[in-house]
Amino acid sequence: MKTKFLTTVLAMVMIISCMLALTACGSGGLFDFLKNIGGKTDNTQTDDNNDNNDNDDNDDTTPVVYSFATDTWVTIAEVSASGKAYSTYKVGDEKTIKISTDEAVTFIILGFSHDDLADGTGRAGITIGMKDLLTTTYKMSSASSVKWSTSSLRTETLPAIFEQLPIALQGVIKSVKKYTSLGSALTDGSETTEDKLFILSMREISDESNPNPAGAQYAYWRKVKDGKTAADRIKHLGGTGAANDWHYRQTKPSGLDCISSDGYISSSGGSSGLKGLSFAFCV
Repeated sequence: MKTKFLTTVLAMVMIISCMLALTACGSGGLFDFLKNIGGKTDNTQTDDNNDNNDNDDNDDTTPVVYSFATDTWVTIAEVSASGKAYSTYKVGDEKTIKISTDEAVTFIILGFSHDDLADGTGRAGITIGMKDLLTTTYKMSSASSVKWSTSSLRTETLPAIFEQLPIALQGVIKSVKKYTSLGSALTDGSETTEDKLFILSMREISDESNPNPAGAQYAYWRKVKDGKTAADRIKHLGGTGAANDWHYRQTKPSGLDCISSDGYISSSGGSSGLKGLSFAFCV
C-alpha cells in the first residue's frame, strides 16, 4: 500500500515538473520545450524559408520593355537574332543617332526577315534604312556606263560612311546578298553582290514589274509609304533641308536614272551627277 502511494506521489511530482517546464518555455509551448531538450535553442530560418523568400523576389520582376528608338544596337541585334523582331518592333519605327561628322541621321525599320545573309545561314532579322538623305550629295560613278558592283558609290563612298557610324552599330551590321538587274530586259540578267551598306533598287521601293531579280518590295514602302506614289518618294537633305534627287541601285549601259526631288524617275545628271544618298543595312 505504501509502495502504491509513493508511486502515485512521484507521478504527480513529475507531472507538476513538466507543467512548470512548459510554463518556462513561454508561448512556444511543448514544441519549444522539445527543441530545448534536443539542444536547439536558436531562431535561425531554415534554408527552405530562405528559398521561398528568393522566389517571392523573383515574382516581382518587371518585364523588359523594348523600344527601337531607345534600345542599344546590341539589344536590337539580340532581338533580331531571337527571330522575334517582328513582334517586338514595328515596320516604320524610327531611331535617330549621330554619326562621327556630328550629323543626326534618322533610321527606320524597312522590314523583317527580308534579306539573305551572305554566309548562307538564313535571313537577316531586321533591315533598316535612312528616312531621308545625308546632307552631302554623291555621284554613283565617274563612268557613264557602270554596274552597281563596280560603282564608286559602292566601293568607296559607302565603305567610308560605314566608318562614320558608331562602333556599336558597326559591330552588329550583317553582310547580305543584294541582287541588281543589268538592264530592263529579262535576257539582260542580273548580278549579286555582298554588301553591308547598300542603296535600294527601284523594285525594292515600288515593286516595279521589271522581271529581273532586283529584290522584293520592303514592307515600309507598302505599309507606311506607297512606293508607287511620287509624293511618298520625296526625300530631303539632312532630313529637314530641301527636297533633292537621290540614287537608287541599278545598272544601265549608258547613264543612270535617279528619283527626282519631286519623287519621279529621272535621268537627269546620269551616273556622274551629284545626288542625295539614302542607304540601308541589316542587323
